[in-house]
Amino acid sequence: MAGVALDGSTIAPSTKTGHVTYTEWYQNGTDSWGYPIYQSARRTTNAVINGKASSNSHVKINGKSLLVQRNATSEHWVADPYPQARPGGWVENITPAPDGSGTGSVNNSGSHVKINGIPVALIGTGVTTCLGTSTTLNSGSDFVNVI
Repeated sequence: MAGVALDGSTIAPSTKTGHVTYTEWYQNGTDSWGYPIYQSARRTTNAVINGKASSNSHVKINGKSLLVQRNATSEHWVADPYPQARPGGWVENITPAPDGSGTGSVNNSGSHVKINGIPVALIGTGVTTCLGTSTTLNSGSDFVNVI
């Protein structure tokens, strides 16, 4: 039996592999006068996405609205590991950015319980994040269980 997901339910962290790219400049020796020689390398890092879902349903459990399929998730992502250079070097051209935010969506739970014909979201229901990765709702209420 799965509990129902509610307004404010969190999503399990999700990772978008290689989402952030950047240029690392690092010292690669010295010239004949002792000045540093720098070399650049294009690097990638992942983005870790966290967030929570929101609902304005009139059906409530313990004062919180039930989530249903297609409710939105509000998400924030951050580069992980954060772009950094070796000692004495620097980072530039971070694309798209070292962090950001966006909106994802609750998927179909397959629940037979519906509100206005739309399936109620359960703890464990899939979510498509703002970066297109898949994760699940990982909190809600066990006060109501759907079989």
